[in-house]
Amino acid sequence: MVLVVLAWLVPFVAISACAGAVVYRERIEAELDANLELARAASHAFDGFVRDVLRQEELVGDAIATRRLAPDVVDLLLSRADQEYVSVRDLSWVTPDGRLVASSDRRLVGRSTAGRDDLRRILAGAVFTVSDVRAADADGARSVAIARGIREGGELKGIVLATVDATRLGELSLPFERLGRADIALADRRGEIVFRRPGAGGPAGGVLDTAAVAQALRGGEIARRTPDGGAITATVPVSLVGWSAVASRSFADVASPFRTAIARAAGLGAAAASLAVLVSILVTRRIARSLRRLEQHVQELGRGSADLAEVTGPGEIVRLGRAFDDMAKKLVAANASLVLHERIFETSPDSMILLDRGLRLRAVNPAYAAMRGLPTADLLGRPLVEIIGLDAFDAMAPRIERAFSGESVQYELWTDLPAGRRCVEASYQPVREGSRLEHVAVRFRDVTDRRHAEAAAAQSLVIVEAERRRFEAVFREAPAGIVIFDGRDLRAKWSNRTYLSFLDAPFAQLGIEGLRIEDFVPNARESGLVEVLRRVAATGKPADTPEYRHDGLARGATWWRWSVRPIPGENGADVLLLVTEVTEQVEARKVAEDERLRLETILRTLPVGVVIAGPDGRAASSNDHARHIWGGDAALDAYRGAWAETGLALAPGDWAIQRAVLRGETVTGELIDIVRFDGTRATILNNAAPIRDAFGRITGAVAAFQDVTETRRAQQEAEDAVRRRDEVLAIVSHDLRTPLSAIVMGARLLGGAAAGDPERVRTTAARIASAGDRMNRLIGDLLDLASLEGGGLSMHREPLAPQTLAREAADVIRPQAETKGLEVRCRAPEELPLVSCDHDRVLQVLGNLTSNAVKATAHGHVAISVSVEGDHVVFEVRDTGPGIPAEELPHVFDRFRRGRSAPYAGTGLGLAIARALIEAHGGRIWAESTPGVGTMVRFALPTASTSALEQTAVAG
Repeated sequence: MVLVVLAWLVPFVAISACAGAVVYRERIEAELDANLELARAASHAFDGFVRDVLRQEELVGDAIATRRLAPDVVDLLLSRADQEYVSVRDLSWVTPDGRLVASSDRRLVGRSTAGRDDLRRILAGAVFTVSDVRAADADGARSVAIARGIREGGELKGIVLATVDATRLGELSLPFERLGRADIALADRRGEIVFRRPGAGGPAGGVLDTAAVAQALRGGEIARRTPDGGAITATVPVSLVGWSAVASRSFADVASPFRTAIARAAGLGAAAASLAVLVSILVTRRIARSLRRLEQHVQELGRGSADLAEVTGPGEIVRLGRAFDDMAKKLVAANASLVLHERIFETSPDSMILLDRGLRLRAVNPAYAAMRGLPTADLLGRPLVEIIGLDAFDAMAPRIERAFSGESVQYELWTDLPAGRRCVEASYQPVREGSRLEHVAVRFRDVTDRRHAEAAAAQSLVIVEAERRRFEAVFREAPAGIVIFDGRDLRAKWSNRTYLSFLDAPFAQLGIEGLRIEDFVPNARESGLVEVLRRVAATGKPADTPEYRHDGLARGATWWRWSVRPIPGENGADVLLLVTEVTEQVEARKVAEDERLRLETILRTLPVGVVIAGPDGRAASSNDHARHIWGGDAALDAYRGAWAETGLALAPGDWAIQRAVLRGETVTGELIDIVRFDGTRATILNNAAPIRDAFGRITGAVAAFQDVTETRRAQQEAEDAVRRRDEVLAIVSHDLRTPLSAIVMGARLLGGAAAGDPERVRTTAARIASAGDRMNRLIGDLLDLASLEGGGLSMHREPLAPQTLAREAADVIRPQAETKGLEVRCRAPEELPLVSCDHDRVLQVLGNLTSNAVKATAHGHVAISVSVEGDHVVFEVRDTGPGIPAEELPHVFDRFRRGRSAPYAGTGLGLAIARALIEAHGGRIWAESTPGVGTMVRFALPTASTSALEQTAVAG
């Protein structure tokens, strides 16, 4: 017994020792693999972080470089992008000269980064740079700079610079939940620690394995125990930035659990050895008793007892008892399976028979009896040939022989059954009994309905194929380009002739089947067509595009419209691309737009107003001159006007443009008085004509009108001037004829009886002299007016006192005024400045004004006054006559103009001559009147000093 125990114990101890060594090595290798995976995960996480920051920088940089954003918008955009990352301290925009012009941290704006090595590499052509760890300028915190150059057409527009806080890299999506008791670190290209986070077991070995880090910086991966044996470390490269990721764990922390387990196992082994001897004696006795109980259990099974107690004892004895129990159960199950097969045979819907080597029916199920229309008892034991007939038997016999040779045979045949002619699927299976093959099982299945369905399906396929060919013929000749792509790899499966005609050589001749769209459509990826096809294939949602300009074809710029539709199928959806070339429509619209702009330019520059109406008679458009004439823009029914000749108001249908639209009239030269939208009035010359299409139908009308208000006013003024001239000529003729008649009459008297009467001669001579003076004055006025208008009137200017001139004029007019009972007043202060004027001409003006005042005043007074206003001396003649109507006041200084309400006759030249004389002195004259109160005429002359300065300036 002791030998048995020793034989068991010694191998147990040896195997335990070997297993411990194997487990130790596997534990170390597992730790190396775990650290290597952890370092790879850290490398991938930091790589993903850098790529994400670079993508964000590219989006922000493109927005800043291309959209010309305001500075505050740029700062806001940088701040929002900065907030996406907790580890990014600030995000800045740097100009190519190194000047920091915008930042999420406003304190950095204005700084220069021109001397930084990473930015110099961007200027040298690098797409992006990631710096080694460095201390920031402001607070000394360790940071890493990620910079990306933003270029457009190869030209550097600026640099987006992100400053990453190295102490917060642990907040990235690094797999720290997997750290366990290991720690993780990131080292830059110099081998300096950028970030380190210890695991639960604390730092592993203090400093990094520099040799492993150097190998990782060269692109290799390494997992090993450090040379000093203090830690297990794994180092992998971060390929994108040239850094390394390190994962390590203290060797003592790794080995401690294993050593504890070995010690515990050794103690347990010693206890087991001492216990084994005692247990072996007890086990031997127990095995003997268990064997006797097992023998009794087997005997009971042999007698068929079902309710047996479970065998107890050692495990081997119990398992042996259970094996006997399982064997008994399998025998019961086999019997049950046999019963089940018999039941399946009896209830199967397929007809089944069992043949022996004499080809007699040894078993028949009810389905076969029903198929043959005979009872089962009439079929059992009969030869097969008697049941199915000789012809059917001859067809079946060779297959039955093959089945008896051990081969499974299956075939179909058409046969006549009581239910009619049916298609039957026959299956022959050999049935072995050990090594002998004495029977063949035959299964007959009625597949008539299935074959009919297959025939109908085949016919449907023929119809579908015919329809497919018909539709393909239609699509092939369709005016739009059609391509069908395989939804899995976007290779062309079919295209029509129209689409091939769109392509360049050689695809237009050779076809595109099997090619991707970017192979035969230039710039297909850049235009977004590839992305649209992929999206439709993936989502099953159709997509349409607006008109798109394509410049990649040999014939130059063309315009297209795409429509992409999914085509569902059993193996995934195909994609249908419908392409329509719209180059001609786009060019036609462009020509129409050019014509419209040209017409608008012509209408805008025309010197006449133009209004265009649609077929409904409503105004569709008008030019600026038309809006200027009418004072705005409104519907045609808002226009108001009247016939210039009759003054009758125009009804809406009387306007020329309405008559052109409704009745097709062409109207020219209608003179219309209109009321503008602001209430003012004007006169227009109106023209209109209908607009007809190619079929002669009226599609609208155009009206052109010209503002002739000033022309008509000038015409009326000219007519008034002619009328006034005729009146003046009549007056002049009358004024000349009257004194001339007096002269002629006086001459006759002097030559007649009055010659001897001296008194009568004197009286006649005085009348002749007076008539001559009147004629002389009239002729003088005419000559003065002609000289003033021709610029040939000479004047002798000298400094004169204005009060003296006023008093002289008052003295001259006083006798004439007193004869009418009028008072002459004169107010002229002594301290007035001198005026530079022609003495006689100014007295002539004052005499004319005072004479008119006396003539117009029936009672009251005539006043002459002089005052100073600025650098001018103002003379004023005021009367208390009836006044001048307001409508005649602007024309009192016109030639040959006499007021219709004037109480005296005249030539209408006096005030015109007065205005010309005053203006010749550099002054101005004006009149003010209040009907029923009187009239005041004033003229202003420059002082002598002002005149001297003006003459000096002119001379200079």
